[in-house]
Amino acid sequence: MAYMCDFTISSDRSVFGQNGPRVASTAEGWIVSHLWSVVGMKRAKEIWMLCRRHDAQQALQWSLVNSVVPADELDTEVRRWCDELLALSPTVLKLVKKSFDDSLAPVRKAQDRFKILDQVNPGFWTWGEQTEGASAFLEKRAPGFSPWR
Repeated sequence: MAYMCDFTISSDRSVFGQNGPRVASTAEGWIVSHLWSVVGMKRAKEIWMLCRRHDAQQALQWSLVNSVVPADELDTEVRRWCDELLALSPTVLKLVKKSFDDSLAPVRKAQDRFKILDQVNPGFWTWGEQTEGASAFLEKRAPGFSPWR
């Protein structure tokens, strides 16, 4: 969810990726679809649908993070960003943040989380697919999703 944060400062040892489809954890609606406005539609689908892992430099190239620093400099870099923010007008920062957040309001409303899941698979929580994904994750094994294909 790094792309949903106002700022993401990463260690050079960080790894990014999505797990939702890998473990049958529902993620849908505007949180998923917003990624395309950050990285483009094809890349967003790649990230969400293939569940690959990406290093910090790749995340920086794709605009998933704002900055990558050596791990031992992470706290210092975060402090530097915070100090810059603290030097600015808090009211104007609130207005700017609200302006960005409000731009997503129509998408959030249109893509209500539970409505989408009910449209795609109304029995998801009772048919076992989610249970299989969660169990496989906890048991550190690959899930067997073939019964739900």
